[in-house]
Amino acid sequence: MQQISHIHRTIIHNIFQNRFFNVQHMIQKQTNTVLFDRTIRINATFTEYTFP
Repeated sequence: MQQISHIHRTIIHNIFQNRFFNVQHMIQKQTNTVLFDRTIRINATFTEYTFP
């Protein structure tokens, strides 16, 4: 029984870790998108001001 409960705990732990990793990954992707979006906007503004 001890063995089974240990395996269960490991599986549950892995599931939680995966969920946490997925959330972190999503946040990272959103952050990258925002930064990328800002860069494009800054570049567009710079281009407009430089070459009207």
